[in-house]
Amino acid sequence: MTNTPSPVRPGAALVLIPLASFLGPFIATAIVVALPQIIAARGFTPAQAGWYTSAYFVAAAVCMMPVARAGDLYGRGPVLAIGAAIIAVTSLLGAWVVDPYAQIALRLVQGAGSAGVFGTGPALLAQLVPAERRGRAIGLNITVTYLGLTAGPALGGVLTQAFGWQAIFYLTGGVGLAVATTLWRLLP
Repeated sequence: MTNTPSPVRPGAALVLIPLASFLGPFIATAIVVALPQIIAARGFTPAQAGWYTSAYFVAAAVCMMPVARAGDLYGRGPVLAIGAAIIAVTSLLGAWVVDPYAQIALRLVQGAGSAGVFGTGPALLAQLVPAERRGRAIGLNITVTYLGLTAGPALGGVLTQAFGWQAIFYLTGGVGLAVATTLWRLLP
């Protein structure tokens, strides 16, 4: 397999791809802290609340291989950008949608978007970064992913306490749209 030259500087990839990789784990763990407020605001039954938190992980697991293959066939850059955009849009909609079943559906779609990021991000880094720096680049991406998992509950709690649970969704949506737009323009 040969790496084709890319007009993208590896520095841009080292910022954008980890940022996209941060979003999914962050929103997945941040909402756990805000779940009591979300349940009260949206009227979830206990079963719906369980599905609300689980739907994301189920969809991410089911969609991982198909979206990785789509990245191989149609380009990893577009699949990554679309995945980040899906995370962003579903986050923004999640702050507004009232129906519990629609909320669960949004989480399913959000999980599929996260699969788009995780199924293509590391492979795209390996494609864009020179071989001598590839290990560091992929290590940075993994570190930022786990930083999202770790920061989610703490930052989600702060946002929920200070601004309400919707702030988690607005933050993820705003950052996600900026990342997705930049990815779409810069990546091959």
